[in-house]
Amino acid sequence: MRRLSWLAIPILAGLAGGCGDSTGVTEADLVGTWNATAFKFSDFGDPVMDFDVIGMGGSVEMAINANGTFTLTVTIPGPGPQVTDGTWVLQGDDVVIFTGTGETDGMETTVALSGTTLTVYSDDLVFDFGDGEIPAQLDATFVKG
Repeated sequence: MRRLSWLAIPILAGLAGGCGDSTGVTEADLVGTWNATAFKFSDFGDPVMDFDVIGMGGSVEMAINANGTFTLTVTIPGPGPQVTDGTWVLQGDDVVIFTGTGETDGMETTVALSGTTLTVYSDDLVFDFGDGEIPAQLDATFVKG
């Protein structure tokens, strides 16, 4: 079984490196519902091995709320939706994210916000493709809707 319950970590932790006052991004820019048009994990050791949530007919929705909470819902055919909730706060140049396990930090993620499109890339995570967690990368694109 693939582990998806921690998906909020690479997505939202990355906002800490890509969004903040110095880049002109405000809380109002982040607040809203974001729907993924691409959300794919790739195995570094086997370029053919990937886990493409959207490509397999799934969906990813991220709701970032003005009250400082967020919800990430990943739905894939079969196991159904997996939901991760937490809180977030803009502190200077960083968005600090808290999940049920505590503060998430230390993960390198590149995030870019252009109008209503949020792109996320990380090569600093692990993913379980079915045989245990291995180094992987995440490529995701969200549109605000």
